[in-house]
Amino acid sequence: MNTVIISAGDKDFELLIYNKNHKYTWNEAIKLNSKIGPKWRLPYDFELEKIFKSPALIGILKNDSYWSKTETADKRARSQAYLNGGDFRKIWYSNPSVIEDKSNFNYLVFVREIKIISSNVYKFIEKHLDTYVGSYNTYKYPKSTYKNAKSKFSNLKLENELIKDALKWKWGYANHSQFPSAQVKLIKKIDSSWKKFIKSNSCKIPFESFMWWESESKKYKSSMYITSAFITHLVHYKKNIPIIDQHNFRAYNYLLNNCRQNHKAKKCPSNWNDIISLQQYVLKIQSAFPNLSLEEIDKFLMELGKELKNNNLYCF
Repeated sequence: MNTVIISAGDKDFELLIYNKNHKYTWNEAIKLNSKIGPKWRLPYDFELEKIFKSPALIGILKNDSYWSKTETADKRARSQAYLNGGDFRKIWYSNPSVIEDKSNFNYLVFVREIKIISSNVYKFIEKHLDTYVGSYNTYKYPKSTYKNAKSKFSNLKLENELIKDALKWKWGYANHSQFPSAQVKLIKKIDSSWKKFIKSNSCKIPFESFMWWESESKKYKSSMYITSAFITHLVHYKKNIPIIDQHNFRAYNYLLNNCRQNHKAKKCPSNWNDIISLQQYVLKIQSAFPNLSLEEIDKFLMELGKELKNNNLYCF
């Protein structure tokens, strides 16, 4: 299923973007709802309002109308337009009797309320935080290299061998003069594509940046999901786009698995939704531990993920 985790106000939701390219009447939506599974439902209009305000959904939802569960009459129900988190309410105010007609065709998202930081997960993080953060290899991943890369990439001002230095850092080769030939070739390809990336204007929005590099990777005839995500992180780290890799994604699923029944974990991240779900989870950890920086949370998840791989752990 095409799902993403979103925090909206005081609630956390898992969103199911249903048949992304097809519209339905309200009655069709209700019938489909009964087939999806337990606890899934259309969001109420006030929930849609909060959900739509999340900048994390830019690129995931269409700039169009979505049904809510809120009925206002026998043949009327609320829909709301998503406009990249903009003023979606003004469309409804213009002519509610027409917009609320249940025979209209709108897109669908279904939601289910979830708890992503349970008390046992909180206690686990509290107990093991210092250990995992302390085990982070600062020689392999020097702070100064990472800090410089974030500063230069986010200002779109790359000089000398900064792309090479940044990617060597991500791959754990910051202090190595020799590294695999496949990575050497990829660095050269990314370096040659950088000016095209800037001119494309895709650098302004995180989702578009990520998709630009994923599209470019097809020209390279190689998979570079983690690298595309890392470049997007460096350019947009001020918007809390996280680093994502197999380690922290494994840790994220492990923690979710310990506070949600029947959580179906993906083995590896593979799309933009995975990046946003991790982002929302990291921000939720930070809200529970306000003294933690996002970098510390990333270190914690990375080192936890490594241990999980080594020991095949799935539950506390």
